[in-house]
Amino acid sequence: MHLRGRGLFWLPVTPCDVELARFEQQLDALEDVTDLSDAARRWVHHLADTAVVGAQRIRMLVAQPGATLAACDFEAWEKALAYDGRPIDSSVTLYRAARAATLEILRSLPHEAWERRAVHERLGPLTLLELVRQQCDDVDEHLADLRAARAGASDGRVHAEVLRRIVESGRAPTLVELAAALPGDDVAAALRRLHVGHGLVLHPKSTEVWIAHPFSLSPTAVWVASARAGWWAPCIWCAMGIVTLAAPTATIHARLGGEATSVSIATRDGRLLDEELVVHFALPPRDAWHNVVHFCATVLPFRDADEVDAWCARHGLRKGEVVPIARVLDLGRAWYARHLDVDWKKWTVAEAQAIFDQVGLRGPFWRLPPSHRRF
Repeated sequence: MHLRGRGLFWLPVTPCDVELARFEQQLDALEDVTDLSDAARRWVHHLADTAVVGAQRIRMLVAQPGATLAACDFEAWEKALAYDGRPIDSSVTLYRAARAATLEILRSLPHEAWERRAVHERLGPLTLLELVRQQCDDVDEHLADLRAARAGASDGRVHAEVLRRIVESGRAPTLVELAAALPGDDVAAALRRLHVGHGLVLHPKSTEVWIAHPFSLSPTAVWVASARAGWWAPCIWCAMGIVTLAAPTATIHARLGGEATSVSIATRDGRLLDEELVVHFALPPRDAWHNVVHFCATVLPFRDADEVDAWCARHGLRKGEVVPIARVLDLGRAWYARHLDVDWKKWTVAEAQAIFDQVGLRGPFWRLPPSHRRF
C-alpha cells in the first residue's frame, strides 16, 4: 500500500492523489521550448488550447454535475487559430496559467467531489477522476509528440531499422546494435518516444522491443512462414502486414477463434489463394490503444459469421464486426505499406480514418473520433 504523510499520520495514497501529482508535475512541461521546428511549435499551441478547454470542462463538472461537456475539433482549431507562424510565448504562459489555476481548484475539493460526473459528447459519462486522468494522459501524449517533432527524422530512422532487422533476421535488434547502425541518433530516447507515440511497444521499464507492428517479438497464436523465414504476428490484420512487408508468398498459421482448430491461410505474390474465411474484430479500432495486446488477440479468423455468434456466446465477449478476409488483406496492405520507410510517421487519426474508408470499412464501428493526435 502506498502512503502519504500528514503531520504525525500516514494515510493511504488514493487515485485522486496520484492524478493530482501528475497534474502538478505537468505544470512546467513547456519550460524549455526554444529553437523549435514549426511542427513542434504547433504542439505548443495545441497544448495551450487543450489546457484552456480542459480547465473549462473541469469547472463545469465540479460546479454543474451532469452537465454536457462539448467535444472539440482540434484540427479545425489548428487551421483557424493560426498555429503556423504564431509566436509561442503567449501559449506557453496560457498553458501554465490555465493548469495552475485548475490545480488550485482540484486541491480544494473533498475526496467525494472526485466522484461527480458529467457527460462528454464523445466519451460519454466521466467522473472528475476519469476526466483529470484523461487530461493528464493527453498531455503526456502531446509532450511525446512535441519531443518527436523536435527530434526530427531520427524516430523514423530508428523505426525503420528495427523493422528491417526483424524482416531480415526474425528478431529485434538490441540497443547496442541499433546504436552501431545509427551512430548519430539517440536511439534509446527515440525508442521511448516511439513507445509513447504508439510506434512501437516496449517491455515495461525497458528499451527492449516487445511489438513492432506488424511483428511481435513474443510468441503469439499467429505465425507467418515463408520459404526464407518466419515471424509471429499479433493478429490476422498484422499477419497481412507481414505478407505486405516481408513475405508476399507465405502461409499464415492460426486457429479458428483462437481455439483448437488449426487453419492455414496461403498467399502467393501478395494474393490470397482462398478467400472463404472471415475475420472478427471484437473491439472498434478507436479502442485499440486502451490495451493493444488484448485488441490484437481478439482479431481472429472464423469460417463464417454464425461461428462468430457461437464463439461470442461461449466466451461472453461482445460481437464486433465480421470482415471478409480479402478485405483484411487490403487493410494490411494499405496500413503497413510504408512501415519500412526511413521517413515513416505514425498515421494521424484523419489518415487512419481515410484508410478504413478506402478499403470499405465504414460505419460507426470504424469511425474514429476527431483528434489532433496520431492514431
